[in-house]
Amino acid sequence: MGDASGLDALAWTVAQKNTVLIDLYQVHNQLPIRARYAERSTRMVKALAANGGILHAWPNKACPPNLCPSRRWPKGANGSGTWGTIGLAVGLGVPVVLHPLVNSAWPRWLQVKQLTLI
Repeated sequence: MGDASGLDALAWTVAQKNTVLIDLYQVHNQLPIRARYAERSTRMVKALAANGGILHAWPNKACPPNLCPSRRWPKGANGSGTWGTIGLAVGLGVPVVLHPLVNSAWPRWLQVKQLTLI
């Protein structure tokens, strides 16, 4: 789990109250500001890939139009750390479960499974 304020902090609090074991990935403040969160998210996704983990993501805006999955931090994230993390996870073969906070079209490269009631 990342260490950003907002959803990361809320999820961390809930996990701690429910004694769920989750690794917290923190930014390295000695890095340039623009690199901190991408480096943190890259460490987290590579750990998920190495250990058969699943990425749960809560995107709060549409995917940047030029973002494509990559085995490195994806170009085209345009400041969207959530979508950059999703693109990296897909590029590394990490399963992604989306919990969208907005209603928007998904990028073509992201397979979204439709749930059926029938």
